[in-house]
Amino acid sequence: MKKLILIFIALFVTNGIVGQYQVHHYYHVPSDQMSSFIDKEVKYWSVYHKNGIEKGYLNSWSLYQVFGKTTNPDRLGNVVFVKNYSSLEQLNKMFDMYTDPDMMKGIDADFDEMANPDYAVGMYVVREEVSLGGLADVYVVNFGKPENLNGFVTENKNLWGPLFQGLMKSGDTGLISWGVRSTIYPLGSNTNHTVFTYDGFSSLSHALKALENGYLDGNIDSSVLEKSNMSEYDPNGFSDIVIYQLVKRVLGK
Repeated sequence: MKKLILIFIALFVTNGIVGQYQVHHYYHVPSDQMSSFIDKEVKYWSVYHKNGIEKGYLNSWSLYQVFGKTTNPDRLGNVVFVKNYSSLEQLNKMFDMYTDPDMMKGIDADFDEMANPDYAVGMYVVREEVSLGGLADVYVVNFGKPENLNGFVTENKNLWGPLFQGLMKSGDTGLISWGVRSTIYPLGSNTNHTVFTYDGFSSLSHALKALENGYLDGNIDSSVLEKSNMSEYDPNGFSDIVIYQLVKRVLGK
């Protein structure tokens, strides 16, 4: 798997694609193991990745719990780690960090003590298409597989982006960030999703209220709907809508 991912990423690097990238690692942790799992990640692995950020292996590391039923729980799990990279060249070296002895700086434990059981169920490499606003502690994440991905992304950038920008400025909904990311790995007919949008909120209550009331319903001008071709680009709509709630985030300086 590791070799396949590295070869895949290398193909993108040589083709000169640039932008901001993320790796999303999904885990399905048994409920009776969740507390212990999170404790180790916060106590040990957040420090480990902080050391990696300082050495330039990645730009940030975050741990979220995932809430909500999905059509494919075996791939989305109930925990997700999100790692940010500024380029595919940087991402291509992500496994080098785990053989660098400097990563253990400030950690009073060995690997056996740090280790969590391997509950991994899926990994996605995604590319930033549009990103508005700042960091949030709670995200509503909407997964989809549009028939026309380019059309979906372009319309979100040009038509829906300004709408969400306005909602963030108004402050009425608690929305503080919004964006679109497309999948570059894995791809294929059996891939669960090829794109997701995210709505970042200032609190969990704002996120839940938005889901309950459909916060866009009263904020969409009819002229926006008239210009939209989303029913053509993505006739099936979002397949899964879940909540990411932040547990721990480590940023670079």
